[in-house]
Amino acid sequence: MRRTRVGLVDWIDPLIGTDGEDPTEYGGMVPATAPPFAMTRWTPMTRENGISRCAFHRRDERIIGFLGSRQPAIWMGDWGSVAVMPGVGDVRVTAAERGLALDRGSEESTAACYRADLVTGAGTRIATRLTGTSRVGVLEWRFEPGDSPFAVVQATREGFRGGIAIDPERGEITGFNPERQDAHLGPEQAASFRGWFVARFEVDAGTAPFASWGTANGATLDEGSLEAAGDHLSAYVRFPERTRRVFARVGTSLVSAAQARANLDAEVPDGRAFDDTVDELHRAWAARLDRVRVQGAAPEDRASLATALFHALQYPSRVDEGGLRYDGYLDVVREAPRPEYTSFSLWDTFRAQNALLILLAPGEVADMTASLLRTFESSGRLPIWENLVETNIMVGTHAQSLLAEAQVKGIPMDVQAAARAALKDSEMPPDEDTERWWGDREPDRLQAARPGLTRYLELGWVAGDETAEAGSRTLDYANGDRAASVLCRAAGMGEDAERLEARADSWRHLWNAERGFIQTRAADGGWLAGGWTEGTKWPYLFQVLHDIPGLRDLMGDELFIDRLDEHFAGGWNRHDNEPSHHIPFLYSYAGLPHRTAEVVRRIARDSYRATPDGLCGNDDLGQMSAWLVFAAMGFYPVDPVSGEYVVAAPLFEHLEVDLPGAARPLTIDAHGASQHPFVAGLAIDGRPVDRPFIRHADIARGAAVKFTMSAVPTAWGTGAV
Repeated sequence: MRRTRVGLVDWIDPLIGTDGEDPTEYGGMVPATAPPFAMTRWTPMTRENGISRCAFHRRDERIIGFLGSRQPAIWMGDWGSVAVMPGVGDVRVTAAERGLALDRGSEESTAACYRADLVTGAGTRIATRLTGTSRVGVLEWRFEPGDSPFAVVQATREGFRGGIAIDPERGEITGFNPERQDAHLGPEQAASFRGWFVARFEVDAGTAPFASWGTANGATLDEGSLEAAGDHLSAYVRFPERTRRVFARVGTSLVSAAQARANLDAEVPDGRAFDDTVDELHRAWAARLDRVRVQGAAPEDRASLATALFHALQYPSRVDEGGLRYDGYLDVVREAPRPEYTSFSLWDTFRAQNALLILLAPGEVADMTASLLRTFESSGRLPIWENLVETNIMVGTHAQSLLAEAQVKGIPMDVQAAARAALKDSEMPPDEDTERWWGDREPDRLQAARPGLTRYLELGWVAGDETAEAGSRTLDYANGDRAASVLCRAAGMGEDAERLEARADSWRHLWNAERGFIQTRAADGGWLAGGWTEGTKWPYLFQVLHDIPGLRDLMGDELFIDRLDEHFAGGWNRHDNEPSHHIPFLYSYAGLPHRTAEVVRRIARDSYRATPDGLCGNDDLGQMSAWLVFAAMGFYPVDPVSGEYVVAAPLFEHLEVDLPGAARPLTIDAHGASQHPFVAGLAIDGRPVDRPFIRHADIARGAAVKFTMSAVPTAWGTGAV
């Protein structure tokens, strides 16, 4: 199945990030087969997924199904999933009983197809292939002579009531799954949610596809039943005895069973060969990745880069279908005249993944920002962490940053609506703000935009003795205020912009000059320990993304550099989590770009490998991967809203990107980069660049970026910054 490696798309390895010693703190990826930004991703299933548990782990030895999933990250939940599994002999329907041994020697995974042989208890094999489109999973099973083949379609798990029906004449199993694993989080919403599916089967036996059938609740079979509702619900069908090949297509929808069938007929119609869908999916990824061409990269580095692009272009998820969308905030199906998206992991992706999408998929970003504003219309708030609907996960209001960055970088949007939405986040506290602690993942039915905002507006900081994670929140709110000010100024709301710009300096209230650290404060102004989100005082000392020059000047160059040195020497830089991602680039703000280049290259080497356990931490909807892509290009958006990138040094000799809508490519030449890690000179379109910073506007329409590389540190970029 492995193709000749013609373009970068053929270097994608979906198994990267699927393995790790820790049960949660690894790449957290699955070998999904789906196009960019797909609504449903189909993956082999080695375990039942849930919050902090993916459906596939490379060390598992059995396949228990093929899952149509919408789980966006390991630490978030799935919603409306459906599982399909083949078998032979006696029908077994539960995940605990139906699993078959996975022959690892037969396993192959590409962006367009997953293939593996499943070994039955009788020693025979089921040769399995999986591919898909945005809303349809496609499976092919080949059985050996003498097998008695069957298939199971699982609608719901224990504790969730669904519906299922079998139509022997059509060869279909239809049903729905109402499960939302994050339903206990966030406001009361999406009460009528259903994940609908229509599974259609064809066999090679020249007869009707089903020989017999039934439904099941748990492990209890109801032979001959054509329809059922209830808990832990499945349907099963037996195929004619002489069946050697089964072709299964599973259409999915968030709107209705009829729409699932329409999606199936539109995306993988009757008569379409399995390989045609594989080829279409390969072309969909090639259209994205073959825009990027790289030279001077070792095979493993090429695979890491290709897979990073693959991961970074999977989210957010597109959820409109047939001009409709199920809106969980309003709990209705409404019209969707343009593409709409969900799965916004904003605390993670505002740092770099959004910046990468603006470069590589600006048209989609326009629709994504419109989706954020549509959420504001439906719910009254921009999302914090939207997984179909708000979940209240993480801290900060980083939709403000996504909108402001898009506006600064020329993405079309309704800037008036964006400014109004961002202003509300900055100035309206949540209900019961001063009465709650607002701990992480509290099953709270209130919308948790900016907990502690009341004190922040009064004092200039979130009070750590009243609100959870107050230090992190203060820094994030200041960053959001700066983003909101950019939107307000663009919308002509000058007074609001000035007020927000001043408030963006609130981070300074947390500077403890005696200790030389950023520190959480109590309501009475006293200093407190802790108050950080997934981090310590070390990464949060540098968590002033919107004003690193101000932080440097407040600390003084000497302390700023000393603290950076201590941060890395002491092992405080945890690249497996996002608060550390920008810190390697901060040496450039102190006139030491060679230190940035050195640290970035070391992290790229140590934290990304082309192996199943090759990601040092959760990819988090492409943020981890986007970091590597920017590192390869030689620059990174420390402050995304500024429209500026901080220069490190390219990882490869030559990298070329065909930017959508640009008249010419963005070329990054760095002769000798594989051996020479330091920058001795930089020019854009022949114009010398002396500072270790470049503007988005200088590269957004294509440009010739030329680095002169050196084996030793040089004076380049060490002047005034």
